[in-house]
Amino acid sequence: MSEPRLKAAKPGSAKADSIVRAAFEVLANQGSHAASIKEIAKAAGVAPGLVHYYFATKEALIVEVVRSCCEQFRVDMASVELPADPVERTRLLFAWSRERAMAQSGWYKVLTDLTAMSLRDPALAQELAQLTREMRAHLAGLVLGVTSSLNEPLPVGAEGLAAVLMAASDGLVVRSMIDPTLDADGAHAVLEALVIGLLTR
Repeated sequence: MSEPRLKAAKPGSAKADSIVRAAFEVLANQGSHAASIKEIAKAAGVAPGLVHYYFATKEALIVEVVRSCCEQFRVDMASVELPADPVERTRLLFAWSRERAMAQSGWYKVLTDLTAMSLRDPALAQELAQLTREMRAHLAGLVLGVTSSLNEPLPVGAEGLAAVLMAASDGLVVRSMIDPTLDADGAHAVLEALVIGLLTR
């Protein structure tokens, strides 16, 4: 599975798309502090001025990278055929999410880097918070799709469960990149077992 297929905010602009893709690669490989507009322009094969034409600032470009990754996630997720049985649907969603996460380590490098930056940058924090809310709402919708077919309602809300799942899943991926000795598959299996236990209690 490849890294996210990134698109720029301005539809129909092949140059803008290539800049977003190049920015993702530079951010993933070099980190946000080392990823200058000059480096991104070089990776995209364009002049730095063209980068500024589409994106007023480096921060605006970074936000567009994250936004594009989130949008691609939603598109990819929508293409997955989900079974009707809630437990089987949960197992499939966990398997898909785990496979995608392991194949797209660059996305988690970018997200972790930018999350750290946002702690000191209120404007970036606001943008990332909005994108995170959108992702959490999307996941909450998937949770509702599973729980709506249960005989009894869950003792927890979909939003809360979605937030916990996001934090746990993202955290396991990041920790496994930091510490290769971590049994990420085993940890994900524990998380899956906990959720299925909640569904079948």
